[in-house]
Amino acid sequence: MRLLADMNVSCSVVRYLRDKGHDVEHLRELKMQNATETELFARASLHRRIILTIDFDAQHQVGSAIVPPQMVILRLNDVRVARIIDQLSTVLDDAERLLAKGAMVIVVDDQGIRGRGATLSQGQ
Repeated sequence: MRLLADMNVSCSVVRYLRDKGHDVEHLRELKMQNATETELFARASLHRRIILTIDFDAQHQVGSAIVPPQMVILRLNDVRVARIIDQLSTVLDDAERLLAKGAMVIVVDDQGIRGRGATLSQGQ
């Protein structure tokens, strides 16, 4: 997957994803630490990247975008690096399938993932 990691995603998570073969940019590496949501969405759209974020408000902000970006939103109670990596390792294949259909993906603690009203439980 071609991902754009938001500032709230640890660089350790980015390294994990790269080690798994994903093409990931991080806003910090791009010197976009202070980017607005509009700039983030524009970057993702221009470079055809899926935004990876832990931003609970992201789903609402997408609704106001003229061209909504594809996103993976992590809604986890425990946002320690090890927990995020564990959760991503479990749901990435299903997320990729939903994203290929144009869905926005929301990862919820031990509940699997949701995308545009469809739900895939972990392991399906």
